[in-house]
Amino acid sequence: MNTLHTSDCAADGGPILMDEESILSLFPRVRMLFSEYDEEDEAVVIAKGSGNLVVTTKRIVWIAEEPQQNELGYAWDTPYISLHAISRDTSSFPEACLYCHLDIEDDVHEVRFVPEDSNKTLQAMFDAFAASAALNPDEDDSDNEEGEWIYNAEEIQGAQMDIAAHLDSVLHVSPSLDLGPVPGQFDDAYEEELL
Repeated sequence: MNTLHTSDCAADGGPILMDEESILSLFPRVRMLFSEYDEEDEAVVIAKGSGNLVVTTKRIVWIAEEPQQNELGYAWDTPYISLHAISRDTSSFPEACLYCHLDIEDDVHEVRFVPEDSNKTLQAMFDAFAASAALNPDEDDSDNEEGEWIYNAEEIQGAQMDIAAHLDSVLHVSPSLDLGPVPGQFDDAYEEELL
C-alpha cells in the first residue's frame, strides 16, 4: 500500500497536492478497512481506524485521525482503483460501505470505506470516486478497439477467474429484487394501437 508519511501532508493535515491536482471532495470521520490474504488465500480484514477521506482530481487519499508512528495514512492514484461500488450486503460485510478493488502488485487488493452516516454519505463518496475516475481514464482502453468479450471460462486465466469469483461472492443482488420478465415488455407498441 502507498503509505503517507509526515512529508506527504501539509501543516493543516491535508495531503500535499501534486501539480495540477485539486481536491474534489473531503469526507471526515470515514473508517478504512482493508483485506490482506494469508498463505491459504483467506482474507483477513484489518481496521485502520477513522480518518479523512480526500478525493482529488488524481488520487484517493485517506489520512488517519490518530496516526500510528510515522504513518499518517494511505493514497492511491485513481487509475489503480479498478472498481468502486456501494455495498449494502451485510452477508459479505457487516456495514454499508464503499467497496474498492485495487489493481496493484501488493497483498492488499480490497479496501472498504465506512462513513459515519452511510445514508447521507455513501452516494456522495461514490460520485466523487466516479468523478475522479472520469478525469483519469485507463490508458490501456482505446475507443477504437472492439470489445473483448469472454465467451467461456477457458478464456479466463487462473488469477482472473479468482478475482471474478471473489467479486461474485462480495457483490450480491438482493433476493427481494424481482428481476423476472414483465408481461408484455417486448410487445410492439403499434400492435396495441391497432386493437
